[in-house]
Amino acid sequence: MTTSASRYPHAPIVEVVCGVQFGPLRWRSIDFGRLADTPAFAARFREYQDRAPMPPETAGIVLQLGEPVPDHRRVMYIEPGANRLVQVQPDRFLANWRRVQPADKCPSFGPTFQFFKDALAAFSEYAATAGRGAVTPTGYELTYINHVPLDGDPMAPFELRLAGAESRVSGGALMLDVPFPQDAGVLHLNIQSPVQRLPDMAKLAFFELTSKTSARGADMDAWFNQAHAMANQVFDEVTTEDYKRKWREAWPR
Repeated sequence: MTTSASRYPHAPIVEVVCGVQFGPLRWRSIDFGRLADTPAFAARFREYQDRAPMPPETAGIVLQLGEPVPDHRRVMYIEPGANRLVQVQPDRFLANWRRVQPADKCPSFGPTFQFFKDALAAFSEYAATAGRGAVTPTGYELTYINHVPLDGDPMAPFELRLAGAESRVSGGALMLDVPFPQDAGVLHLNIQSPVQRLPDMAKLAFFELTSKTSARGADMDAWFNQAHAMANQVFDEVTTEDYKRKWREAWPR
């Protein structure tokens, strides 16, 4: 399965997130620990972090230290090496791949999506057997976050060639909504440029592609494959040939 990461070996992808929303489970704080002790989670995850819960319909994932932790919290289960993790709260489940070291390269979509499905299946099994309720999806999301190093003009990596898309431009920001065929979802494009990366203060363009659907009963595999294809298409249609050539040839710094 082709992806920006496979078509462009040095693509500027720093994070990929697969997520599902569902009706709130009868979840208790003790369940976070019991989930960690299940064979599937205990074999994979070694680190756990508390976070504040994400509100519904949040585009992208922001991982921050020092967030307040309310009663209904979100817990991150992190693999050794910290590239892959899952996030659990009573009405949401997400799986992330993220770049930790500069040389980390994003895997293709297939293994990333399989990691999400395997972890979701283990979570759903625990919720059912523990009497916490069934994980019945009310929406899915797929997010790609890119950090594009800049040499000069903050909008140089981008050109807009999407027909039928609704865009909003303000200074160094571009927001674009691209509908899926047959109302199967919407892709939200968000470009902020320039921004400064901490801690080295390097200038870059923040480039996020988030697809979402609230269609109940949508086939999960079919929707994620469609969302992945849409992200590839939009990535190609809003980036310049000069930058795509760089991503084929040299790792961005």
